[in-house]
Amino acid sequence: MTATANSSELMKDLGRAALMGVGVLLLAFLGMATRSDIASFWPANAFVLGMMICFPTLARPLCWLGAAVGFFAADAITGSLLLNNVLLNGGNMLSIAVAYWRLSALAPEDKRLVRPLSVFRVVGAIAIAAIASGLLGMIADPLLFGGDVWYSFVFWSTTELVNYVAFLPMLLAMPLRTEVSSTMGSLDKLRFSDALPALTVIAACALGVALGGPGAIAIPLLAMLWCATRYGLFTVTTMSFLFIAWTLLAISFGWLEVADHRTDRSVLLSIRFGVAVLGLAPIVVSSVMQSQRRLANDLYRLSMEDSLTGLLNRRAFQVQGESLLADARRQETPVAMIMLDIDHFKVVNDTYGHAAGDQLLVELSAKLRRSIRAGDLAARWGGEEFVVLLRNCAAPNAERIAERIKTLFAEAGVDTEEHQDIRATLSAGLSTATQPESLDQLLSTADRALYVSKREGRNRTTTLSADADDLA
Repeated sequence: MTATANSSELMKDLGRAALMGVGVLLLAFLGMATRSDIASFWPANAFVLGMMICFPTLARPLCWLGAAVGFFAADAITGSLLLNNVLLNGGNMLSIAVAYWRLSALAPEDKRLVRPLSVFRVVGAIAIAAIASGLLGMIADPLLFGGDVWYSFVFWSTTELVNYVAFLPMLLAMPLRTEVSSTMGSLDKLRFSDALPALTVIAACALGVALGGPGAIAIPLLAMLWCATRYGLFTVTTMSFLFIAWTLLAISFGWLEVADHRTDRSVLLSIRFGVAVLGLAPIVVSSVMQSQRRLANDLYRLSMEDSLTGLLNRRAFQVQGESLLADARRQETPVAMIMLDIDHFKVVNDTYGHAAGDQLLVELSAKLRRSIRAGDLAARWGGEEFVVLLRNCAAPNAERIAERIKTLFAEAGVDTEEHQDIRATLSAGLSTATQPESLDQLLSTADRALYVSKREGRNRTTTLSADADDLA
């Protein structure tokens, strides 16, 4: 059995390595095809790094070997000399290895670019990799092309940094499998106004081509920052990649005249670095805004949820309950309120401890979630009391739901750390209304019904009408 499992895992690794090699080969060809002087971009290194960071199963030795084979094959197919092949692609692998080493040390949230300083931490990691590439360039470039040692360091470092900045954030921000469905669902709700920021970026790029000059590369910046405030992080990183790639290619092929870079390569290096920084700016803004949105959502959730059970808290139940009742009055549908209380809860706490009591509260909240429909409301009202508001629900159905909750809870029980089986029952008070006047009225009637259940021996359900005529 073990041999079969090992063989299956080896085949998976070989398949991943082959895919990695093919991906590198294709992206290397793409980089070579777009090369004109030094204004091209090289996405292959960032591809390998991003895939290994996002999918740890790809960071195994065979996949590293597959990536190396892809690099070497690309140069061999295009007729590169063996020495050039070894040094240049050795530099690629060294850069990826150093970047992987540094990025692996970051927190998962930083790798996903979702914390305020995440982008800076990632840039710091790839800057170290770029420096490592530059140090190798100090040897390789003079040896292969007769370049100046110091200029070779600057050239290799800057080029590597720009290529990572252009492509890597998009890979790191890719939606997780659990996020894909919600992302696809949001596409159905797109309006024309949602496309305006992206269309503005395109218009700004076209304006830059028309005007030319050193400032042309910065013209799309405001539109990119607008995108950062309107779109999600993955969309922004994708747009930044397209902006950087377009700008570098437009400069390289003469579509965008920003400076005389053909006679002074240091000018082009400066332009490349500036373009990368411009592309990075909206990513930083988007990352910070996403972090703030997540914090705001967490704070809102904490203000609306009971911290122990995850159900609505009292305040949230009152707000949402009034809204539900307004809908019921408008649609002329009945509603029901169930108030539940765990019988002899104080005895449980005194006998088994408060941790066991908390377990019972959590167990009851789970049974409530199982028993109600989408659109119904359940909340922890306080202590061991819970309330449920049922929309479009007449008395007979509400009584069945209350009994189902009581039965599920009584049968479940909880096990303490000392392996003690604790079981408890529920008393329920049910108020129903065909013409609900107010939430307070329903709650008050349910509370009176609950008092009756307790007075008559507990572990039972009492139903009272909350309609104004019946109360009168």
